[in-house]
Amino acid sequence: YVSTDYVFDGKSGMYKEEDETNPVGFYGKSKLDGEKAVQNFATYWCIARTSTPFGLHPVKKNFPTWVIENMNKKNHINVLTDQSTSPTYVPNLSRMLIEIVERKITGIIHVSGASRISRYDFASIIAEKQNLDKEFLKPITINEIKWKAKRPIDSSLDVSLANRKLTEKPMDIQQSLELFLKQAWAILFYTKTSKNSEFMTEKIKFCLAIYGNPGNGKTFASKNLTSKFNAKLIPFDEILDLI
Repeated sequence: YVSTDYVFDGKSGMYKEEDETNPVGFYGKSKLDGEKAVQNFATYWCIARTSTPFGLHPVKKNFPTWVIENMNKKNHINVLTDQSTSPTYVPNLSRMLIEIVERKITGIIHVSGASRISRYDFASIIAEKQNLDKEFLKPITINEIKWKAKRPIDSSLDVSLANRKLTEKPMDIQQSLELFLKQAWAILFYTKTSKNSEFMTEKIKFCLAIYGNPGNGKTFASKNLTSKFNAKLIPFDEILDLI
C-alpha cells in the first residue's frame, strides 16, 4: 500500500516509520485510514510511504517542470521557504516498490528521496542546474498562502530503514534532479517506430517547453546519452517536424 508523508502533522520532520501519525488534512487522514485497513485485514502487508513525487509526464506538471517553465518565461513565482518535504524521483520510487514486492518485504517502510528540503531551496537548485535567474523566485511563507486544505510544515521522511534494507537506495535531491533533466533530454530522441507516436509528440512538446528553442543547427544531447538510449542527435528543425 503506497502511502504518504502527510500522515504526519509536520511539527518535527525527518519522521521514522514508528513515529506517531497525526494528519492535519483530509488527504492525510484518508491515507492513514487506508494504512489501518491494510494492517487490520491483510495477513502479509507492506506500507510504503513516500513524499512529493516528481518525474516526466506528458500532461501532468510537477514542481520542477512548473519552476522551469515559468522561469524560462521570466515569470516571477512564489516559492515557500518554510515547508519541507523529501522530494522523490518517480523512477527511483518505482524501483524501490518493485524490489519490495519481489522480495516480499513487510511492515512500514519510508521510500522517499533522501533529502529534506524546502520548496524554495528545491527551486533554487533547479535554477542553478538550468542556469536560470533566481531573481524570478519570490520567497514566501506558508501563512501567506490561502490554502483551503491544511498541510504539514515539515513532513520530511527518514529513509534509514530503506537504506539498510533495499538494494535500490533512496536518491538525494542532486542525483534525482540530474537524472530527471537527463531523462527530459533523452525524450527528445526518437526512432522510426516512435516518430508518429502521439505520446512521443506530446513528450517532445513538453521538453521544448522546458528547454526552449536552442536555435537552428544545435542538438539536444551529448554523445554519452545517445549511446545510452540507442538514439541519434536530433537537430531542432527535425523536432519541429514531429510537432
